[in-house]
Amino acid sequence: MVLAVLVIILASIRVRGHLDLKKFEKDLEKERQVIYKVLEDYEKDGYLKIDGKKITATKKFGQLGLDHFISEI
Repeated sequence: MVLAVLVIILASIRVRGHLDLKKFEKDLEKERQVIYKVLEDYEKDGYLKIDGKKITATKKFGQLGLDHFISEI
């Protein structure tokens, strides 16, 4: 996950020539909230089990193909 964030930071600096770290932190927090919402929706649909700080895949999740995730984007 660190690599993904680093790529976003470096790409942003490359394209814009700079990066406002305060704005980036706020945007990252918004993205975190979206990620949690998506995970909660997957739990409601029976694909994941969220127990405190641990997320576990269900059998239903294991049956999903890569095309499912790509089509959701």
